[in-house]
Amino acid sequence: MTTFFKKSAMWLVACLLAAVIGVMGWSGTALAAPSPYPVAGPLQRPEPTPAPPAGPDGTIDIGPTIRNTDLPLALEGYQVRPSGIDQQAPVTYTVGMTRTFVALDNERGRYFLTTYDVRLISDTVEVWVQQDLRYRNPDQSVNPIHPDTLDPLYITQERIVGLAQRFENIILPTDVEFFGDYASRDGTGATLPGSVGLPADYYAGPGKRVIILVSNVRDANYYDPAENPSFIAGFFSPTVNGFAGRNIITIDSKQWNRRVGPPNYDFDSTIAHEFQHLINGDYDENEDTWANEAASEYAEFINGFRPTAESHRTQFSDYPENSLTVWGDQHDDPDQPFEILADYQQAYWFYLYLAGRIQEAGLDLENDQFLKDVSALTQSEENSVDAINTMLASIGATFRFRDLWEDFRTAMLYGGTSDGTAWGDYITAYQPPSGIPIAPLDLGRLRRNLTFEGYDTPGAPPYGSDYIEIGWSPSVQISQPI
Repeated sequence: MTTFFKKSAMWLVACLLAAVIGVMGWSGTALAAPSPYPVAGPLQRPEPTPAPPAGPDGTIDIGPTIRNTDLPLALEGYQVRPSGIDQQAPVTYTVGMTRTFVALDNERGRYFLTTYDVRLISDTVEVWVQQDLRYRNPDQSVNPIHPDTLDPLYITQERIVGLAQRFENIILPTDVEFFGDYASRDGTGATLPGSVGLPADYYAGPGKRVIILVSNVRDANYYDPAENPSFIAGFFSPTVNGFAGRNIITIDSKQWNRRVGPPNYDFDSTIAHEFQHLINGDYDENEDTWANEAASEYAEFINGFRPTAESHRTQFSDYPENSLTVWGDQHDDPDQPFEILADYQQAYWFYLYLAGRIQEAGLDLENDQFLKDVSALTQSEENSVDAINTMLASIGATFRFRDLWEDFRTAMLYGGTSDGTAWGDYITAYQPPSGIPIAPLDLGRLRRNLTFEGYDTPGAPPYGSDYIEIGWSPSVQISQPI
């Protein structure tokens, strides 16, 4: 157990911290159409909008589960064709045609087959929208009174084109530049056609063209919105990729009128996040969850979809007793069911802190290379702490992960914003590809929220912190610099 002290004019805080080091229609080949939109310029700067408190009306990322679990495919209601070999099909698919893809019923733990319309095809992206976006009850009868029943009306062609524009001109090239290239998948080896009697080339298309499926993901909010205000915004699944043999990301159909494009860019950031997961999976299927999620959160920042302080996430600032490296260690707390979101914020902020300390040390400043030092961890043959230490050694840093962690947990007690720190002033100075100014981190939220009345659960987890006030005494002279 290691104890740190932070002294101010009003009080002295002891950070009682764990020092445990843990490990923790039919088709042949689809032809590319000319891009339906121009090269993107700077995007509209959003007006600041307040974010909801932790949990309510927020989003849930099921990535760790969906990426590591082979959910079954339900075929009920789908007529399996006897053979796809002799079936006739158009040589290519064009905008307006249909295909069968899978969708996710997370509450029942399975995928199911459903029909999608292709609404946009460009050189690098296809956007397919699920035909049946209706909400259903647990018995699968239609629920006409769900509060988001009008969602299909908001998925307009203008919003589809705008989202595709930002993916093609901003997200894809930025994620590839920072995190690495992704594998070519042209439909060859798709597992679904042989299972349900579709032609072998049913999903054939250019290998580097990414498919975005817009689907009404069946989560707890889908079935019971009154009790479950949070929802799954999107996901990447290697299983879904394998079904079609293509590069696929799924995003939700909910509330496109306020989640796509300005002012919030919620689903734009979701795509940047999930595309990093897709890239990460091609480099390292065994990456530790905390590092993979940190990289995806970092991708949202790198692309420039962090326009407000709240968009940097707030849950760790509200529930700080979480392990950095042990994912979901506090998730079973029945009093704080959204504490898993604190894991996302802590991992993301640690990556920002890591980049900030590299630039503060004067290393790799040219062309913002210090930012790429962190994003390149996606390509490392090592995982987690080992990958970070190897990277730091390679650039000549004098500090290592353990040093950073000990400083990070006290830096989070700083009462202002990241602009007031030597390590964090780069965040608002960064000029992202989106052209949207990045908001500073609200480092004061954690300090404002702390009651210092004691721990939430006994002990601190590996690489986790308890912050407890022990009072001030003139005899105590130890301080920890921010």
